[in-house]
Amino acid sequence: MEFIPKEVSFAAAKLAEFNRNRFRMETAGATSATASSIVTINLPDAATLDLRTFRVHMDVITNNPLTGGGARVVYGKFAHASDLIANMEVYMGGVQVQQTGEFNTATRMFKLATTSFDRRHSVDTLLHNDLKNEDEQSNVSVVFIPLIGFFAESATRYIPTSMTGPISVRLTFAPNAVIVPKNTAVDIGAALTAAADVAAAANVTYTASNIYATVDTISMGSAYESMLMQRLQSESFLPVNYAEYYSFNQSSQTGDHTVRFSLSSSSVDTVLSGMRYSNYVTTGIIGRKADGYTLNEQYVPNYFYFDSFTANHNAKTKRGDFRFQYSVNNIMHPQFRADALNAACDLSLLTDRPTMDKAGHSVTTLKHFHNGNFVIPLILNLPGNSLNTRTGFNSRGTNTNMELQLSGLTAPTAAAATQIPDSISTIVVAKTTAQLRIGGNRQVAVDR
Repeated sequence: MEFIPKEVSFAAAKLAEFNRNRFRMETAGATSATASSIVTINLPDAATLDLRTFRVHMDVITNNPLTGGGARVVYGKFAHASDLIANMEVYMGGVQVQQTGEFNTATRMFKLATTSFDRRHSVDTLLHNDLKNEDEQSNVSVVFIPLIGFFAESATRYIPTSMTGPISVRLTFAPNAVIVPKNTAVDIGAALTAAADVAAAANVTYTASNIYATVDTISMGSAYESMLMQRLQSESFLPVNYAEYYSFNQSSQTGDHTVRFSLSSSSVDTVLSGMRYSNYVTTGIIGRKADGYTLNEQYVPNYFYFDSFTANHNAKTKRGDFRFQYSVNNIMHPQFRADALNAACDLSLLTDRPTMDKAGHSVTTLKHFHNGNFVIPLILNLPGNSLNTRTGFNSRGTNTNMELQLSGLTAPTAAAATQIPDSISTIVVAKTTAQLRIGGNRQVAVDR
């Protein structure tokens, strides 16, 4: 078969009547938020929206330094913009398209596999902030850009709201537990030095103010909408695939355990699981130091610190005793008890980056993986395929039971000084491909 590379061809084209503009949307109600507040944003109607340009701007400040023991004070430290969003809901024409609980946790987990070193130290630190080891309260301007879900992971980037009806976004802000307390002249990750410091840390709070959103609209002329209307005359609906996430939690575990969950979806693509200290929802817990990092984020809020809790790991430079195995309708994945290195290998396979010509992920060493970045992947789709095709496991029409079996675990030793409890909490986040179906007369339906 003969082939001519595109680099040697001569061709030119023009998209006539194209133009782009940007709009600012105020919140529907209060322009500030604290823990558990709900903010609603209505996007422009009767326009074609560029979903990738949806952004929420805000100023974030933690409360004034709190008086601790003696002359010391405790500062509240803020990490990333997405950490503040506990739940993100998207409605289109009154139909709920997305409802992602634990949005901040799911974002943190999937960023480990999908975000490269260059991205974390350019776009992320520029727009989303970073956890700084400084003796001062956080007082920053940040931009929340959804990194998962409908706006970030949809097969069709441009949505005409003239056909779908108006889009609204509902954001629920996270509890104060996502804020990291820091003692004067003490590094993040070190124990608070007095009971008075611990008491002060329990009162850290944050406020997001001056909240508004922006989004780009585009116009491609009358031919674009005419094409869509012609398709609707011959097809019952216009399909748009997009990623949707579901989370499952199991708390108060002290050793080997099994997490059972059930999910009905036309395409279960991937699953990421992680274990963290059971006090992750408690306000005032110190941040954790991600030992083994190399030119990467050194400090992690306790809320997002995923540990392997494995024994015999030689200071976490070896695989240790940890073993895992998923089960989908009694079919084991993989067909053997996998270890920490198997999980580490799948970080690059999850996003189809196993070859050396692809960008890497955010985990830099095995010790870094064990300490704060330990996620356990299950891949059920064809990595690398576009969202236009649903290739994941179809669990519709059957009573699908899934399990994650974890063994070789050592429960943490309770330590008041470092605020470590004696139990762990396991979270499972499943990524699926849902389908938005746009019909005539602004009729919208979702096939999950």
